[in-house]
Amino acid sequence: MSEENVTYDVSAYEPHLLDEFPGYLIRTSRRLGMEGLPQRHGVASYHNQLRWGDCAIAAVFVNHIRWTVQLIKTDDVERPLRIGQIKTRLNEAPSTEVRKAIHDALGFELPTPHPSSVSEDLERSLYMDTLRRLLPVLRQHRIEHVDVYFDGSGDDGFIEWIEYRPRELEFDADITTLQHFRISSQFEDGKGVKTRELTTSAVSKALIQLTDAYLEETGVNGYDNDGGFGQLEIDVAGGEGTLTIDCRYTHSNPEFVSQQEIETGEEL
Repeated sequence: MSEENVTYDVSAYEPHLLDEFPGYLIRTSRRLGMEGLPQRHGVASYHNQLRWGDCAIAAVFVNHIRWTVQLIKTDDVERPLRIGQIKTRLNEAPSTEVRKAIHDALGFELPTPHPSSVSEDLERSLYMDTLRRLLPVLRQHRIEHVDVYFDGSGDDGFIEWIEYRPRELEFDADITTLQHFRISSQFEDGKGVKTRELTTSAVSKALIQLTDAYLEETGVNGYDNDGGFGQLEIDVAGGEGTLTIDCRYTHSNPEFVSQQEIETGEEL
C-alpha cells in the first residue's frame, strides 16, 4: 500500500472543513501508513474506504496530542460531514472534553443523541447477513467459489485481491451490485452510537467490507508488527464460508554471548 502510494480524493470533504485547523487531511496511502505506524492503531484498514471516497481521515492536534479522526459524509445539507471514529496512540479514545475540542477545531457541532442504536450482537451478524444476500447474486451469475485474500504487516495492507471461479465466466464484480446493510458509527452525547442503514454496493466492495468486519470480530491483529495473512473462502454452491488467518512471528536465537571482567579481560 505505501509502496503503491495511492492518492485519495478528498474534494468532497475539504470544502466543509475550516480553512485552517490544527492538523491536516491524509491524502495518500503512504501518509496513511505513516499515521498508523507511530500511533499503533489500525487506521490502515480504512484504505479501501478512502479509495472509494466513503470516508476521509484527518490528523488533528489537541493539547499537543495527535488524534486520528474519521470523517464521514451525510445526506444532511446543513451538516454534510460528521465525525466517526477518534483514536490516538494504542487506540485510546478521547474524553468528552477532547471530543468537543476536536469538533470545535474542525468547525463541527456536537451531534444530538440518536433515538436508536445497533446492539453488538446485531453488528456481529451483519457480515453474515451480507453473505446470505450475496449467495443468490453469485449463483445467478454461475459463480461457484470465491476467495478473498488478505495480507498485512507494520500497519499496512490488508485486502489483496478477490478471485471468482470458474475463471472463464464473464463476471464483473465492480459493476454487479448488491443491496445490504452497513453499520454507521458516530459519537453522540459523549457515547459511541452505531446505527444500521441500507446501502447498495458493488459485489467487490461488499465482499471487502464483510471480510473486514469478519476479521475485526475475530480480534486477531493482522496489521501490526509482522502481521498476518489468509483468506476467506466462500463455497457458493455449498453455502459455506471458511476464514483462515495466519500470523507471522519473528523469532531470534543468541549466536554469541561473552562476559568478561573489564579490568583484566578475563572471561567470566
